[in-house]
Amino acid sequence: MDKVSEQFYRIERWYKRLKEISTKKGQEQSTYYQEDVVYTFFQNCFHLKDWIINSGVLEKNIVDGFIESNTDMKICRDLCNGSKHLAITNPSIDSNIAVDTTEFFISVGGFAENKAVCWVHVDGYPSLDALVLAEMCLMWWRIFFEKQGLKLSNNNLI
Repeated sequence: MDKVSEQFYRIERWYKRLKEISTKKGQEQSTYYQEDVVYTFFQNCFHLKDWIINSGVLEKNIVDGFIESNTDMKICRDLCNGSKHLAITNPSIDSNIAVDTTEFFISVGGFAENKAVCWVHVDGYPSLDALVLAEMCLMWWRIFFEKQGLKLSNNNLI
């Protein structure tokens, strides 16, 4: 499980970068950098499944079943595959999934608040805040590990 933990902690480090680009300071980064961080997070997040399978910790059908049963993870898969292969020939949700780095301003209680800089556009869904989607994917992986009785190694890789 050590190698699986290593990949999970890598995902958490990419999540921290994604969180940083959602702040005022991070918004000073180029939109290319922001987009790269979003795609890299979701590529690493989705491919945790391969680390689990290749480690022999769980069988492929168990891990694939987890992905198939979870909308957030299917969106994660489409972001991963779309960014790696240009075209998605067998999409989970949307073959035209896209990341948008345009800043949106949301009015909260009459005050304009700078919300997210990275949005995920999925056909049939409202625009998704990339950071919130990333948080959900991390949460689902933790729940999956817990349900499977798997413990992450605590070797301070974060």
